Amino acid sequence: GLLFGRWSPLVFYLHVLYFVLRTMSSQSFLLGYPLYAAESCGEDRVLVGGGGGTLKSGLRNELGCYSVAGNTTAVPRCTLPINDAATAISLSEKDGWIAAVIGERVRTFTYRNTLLTSIIPMDESLASAETAPSTVKFSAKGSRLVVGFENGSVTVYNFPSFSEICSFSEHSHSVVDVDTSESGKLAVSTSKSTCFVWDASSGKSVFEIKTKAKKAHIRSVAFTKSGLTASVGFIVAVENENKVGGFVSTWNESGDKKFFVKVMKEQITAMTISESNLVACGGSEGNVSVLRMDTNGQLSHCYRTRRPFHILAVTSLAFTTPSGDLVSVSADSTMKGYAAKTIESEPASNLLVLLLMLLILISIALGIYIPYAQHASQNP
Repeated sequence: GLLFGRWSPLVFYLHVLYFVLRTMSSQSFLLGYPLYAAESCGEDRVLVGGGGGTLKSGLRNELGCYSVAGNTTAVPRCTLPINDAATAISLSEKDGWIAAVIGERVRTFTYRNTLLTSIIPMDESLASAETAPSTVKFSAKGSRLVVGFENGSVTVYNFPSFSEICSFSEHSHSVVDVDTSESGKLAVSTSKSTCFVWDASSGKSVFEIKTKAKKAHIRSVAFTKSGLTASVGFIVAVENENKVGGFVSTWNESGDKKFFVKVMKEQITAMTISESNLVACGGSEGNVSVLRMDTNGQLSHCYRTRRPFHILAVTSLAFTTPSGDLVSVSADSTMKGYAAKTIESEPASNLLVLLLMLLILISIALGIYIPYAQHASQNP
């Protein structure tokens, strides 16, 4: 009773251990409006966008830049009110350009200096089309902008002139994600039922990425970065299967599947890749998992949340540079920070640290309990 009772030293220290581990793992910041998009903008800052839309919901529509320090702080650098919710954003850090899907338009912005202390609307914007845009992505060099539309088409534009280079029209449903290779030669896009890799200059299909299960669909796609831990030329695809869970597969640029792994029991709703090719996935129930990719496209788990940190689904993820901290956002208005040291550690190392801390706390608890028990036995 003294050792395992409600107010025993051991139970008290176990509660302390749980609180410390939860605090070290992630920190939540409530921004006050639904968040749908996040993008790293250098100097350990993240650009986020969202809002309540045009309805009189009382929720503001906003683009905001925040300095992030691991899992401890998120300091606002600047915010810009907008007239509708921002559902997708992309940033060309080299030129200081921002492109965002706001309502039924693609609007562009710039910032005055590298500190991103203010966001200025640009005169250039994509003219209204017959169908609304659904997603947007700058090329690695920032000279091109790829826009996916709700009618299933994808168009590549020169930026900032918005002159059309080519278009791709093989999708039959709204485009949910796009990306371009570092060389700019290839693009990848996915919709509810199809995912294609195609030539970013001609719009000709190169190959189709097919799901393992017939009823599955690909939610997110991205090309790997050039770095020491993985070679350029891999495509990472998120595959969801109803009532089964979320999977991640890697493909080379020839169309060969290299690896396939189950990541979550829930559907994966967001994915991003770091400069060191860590693959972060967010789920429909608010969980986050991080995988490490090697030079052969093999994936291994290195971090996962034990219980949801968001109430609603994760809508977007971003790795900060240069620190490599992870940020996740959700329509529940929360932004979460995950320290790089936490998400990059091996699962075995995490378990070892946990066991060592548990042994230390048990030793402390016994050190308190034994003298107390001896004293109680001497004074019945």
